[in-house]
Amino acid sequence: MLISEITSVLLERSPLNKHQLLNALKAKGVENCSTPDINRVLYGNRNLFVHNGQSLPLWSLIGNGTIVHEDQLYVSKRSPDNALYQGHQPRSWQMEALSGWISQGKRGVIEAVTGTGKSLVGILAAADALARGLKVLIIVPGIELQKQWHDNIEKYLPTVRVGKFCNGHKDTFHSIDLIISTVHSARKYQMLPPAMRGLIIVDEVHGSGTEKNALAFEDEFTERLGLTATYERTDNGLDVFVTPYFKPLIPGFESKTVIPGCDYARGLHDGILAPFRVGLLGVPFAEEEEMLYEQLEKSLSKMRADLVRLHGCQPEPFGEFIRAVHHLGEGGHQDYAGTKTARKYLTQFNARKDLLANSQLKLRTFRQLIPMISVVNKCLVFTGFISTAKEIERMLVDDKIPTSAFSSELSQEERTYFMNEFKTGKLKVLAAPAVLDEGIDVPEAELGIILSANHSKRQMIQRMGRIIRPKKDGRPATFFILYIENTNEDPAMGAHESFLTEMIDHAAEVRDFGNSYDASEFLDWYIDGKLGR
Repeated sequence: MLISEITSVLLERSPLNKHQLLNALKAKGVENCSTPDINRVLYGNRNLFVHNGQSLPLWSLIGNGTIVHEDQLYVSKRSPDNALYQGHQPRSWQMEALSGWISQGKRGVIEAVTGTGKSLVGILAAADALARGLKVLIIVPGIELQKQWHDNIEKYLPTVRVGKFCNGHKDTFHSIDLIISTVHSARKYQMLPPAMRGLIIVDEVHGSGTEKNALAFEDEFTERLGLTATYERTDNGLDVFVTPYFKPLIPGFESKTVIPGCDYARGLHDGILAPFRVGLLGVPFAEEEEMLYEQLEKSLSKMRADLVRLHGCQPEPFGEFIRAVHHLGEGGHQDYAGTKTARKYLTQFNARKDLLANSQLKLRTFRQLIPMISVVNKCLVFTGFISTAKEIERMLVDDKIPTSAFSSELSQEERTYFMNEFKTGKLKVLAAPAVLDEGIDVPEAELGIILSANHSKRQMIQRMGRIIRPKKDGRPATFFILYIENTNEDPAMGAHESFLTEMIDHAAEVRDFGNSYDASEFLDWYIDGKLGR
């Protein structure tokens, strides 16, 4: 059995990630095994295997491989007081993460991919704190999330006095037990009065990694919980502002700021996320676009070599290189030439991203997906720019498909209206740039089309979470990713190693259509998946 083979490998050498395990199993002669098979065993036997909580988990055996019963795993951790909580039974991962946070002194950041229910962990932590007489401040990035949190607090903690702080609301802890504030408002005021004890919960905590947003991190809050889908930024904001505030103070836990919550493998295994299929569609550049791309690539390649060789930027992984470049570009390092090069690199890096996102032929190729879009219930189209979202809207409306371009140009009232229209099915498609990536509660959709794939792992995890919520009939979700061939978007060129590898590892099916432009082929593939053929 695979479980015994994995146990044997980890007894010999650990910790190992799923790819290392696969290679070790093949070396032992285990055939017909894949990383999804390994994930199913690891996540299905949490009384035998444990991981370190990284985005690519490293797995070890619990003890010497002796099976431990579930109720023994957290025996040393105080159980939370949920007397105020009036909701459904929390999922196993939610209680595990909450228990882990409590065990390290009620400080840390819980990381769980979009769609798995990380907000409920915050609600349970709030219930525990309130039961012990603490005040609770929940900080969110925007008004949409503030409303979502407020509704959920009233639903699950109905006896709690809950208030808001922003947009005309000025509730205080003198009369309120729990306040939900936007980060923009909380950073301007002292929220917790003297002599009061409190818990601070920061949702989408990676977004608070700036000097201004970190002003909301009051030292008076002795209990601190961050929530995020992916604990990463392209600059050094986490290291400078977030980690020092949330890191545990208990000896031995100082380096364990991030607490493992729920990744894709766990979510799929536990039935929290829907299985999904991925379609890849290659698109060529127009001739003038290709020339400009080559010029930018040549210039970026030279500057990257200089930034590594002359200015000390870490070359790999690429995320660390970009963070170093952002830091250097901020200035104040006495390396004036390095700062100038870093800023020029970032300018041209963004120019290349814009070129890929606005490719003429991507929009032409998108037309071949319209017959498929016409048969789905709901579809999200992720673009790079507002102008592209508007062009998608025009194109689909011309084909009698109810569509809205959903962007930051809309008022709050318009956003609410169009989101409700999408939820009720009056709108079939929302086309949007980054405004849908986080901070907005988006109704379930069954098809996601990514026109602008040249984005961070965090953005792609947010986008996936909008689509892979479980469907009532059990059907899989479907993604189409349009990429420019022979560029840093192209999977064949090693593109997007961080997110695309993760998608492919966990996908029920991956189909590379190459540069096919056959609308009927796309439609047939989608229907086959929907019908389980």
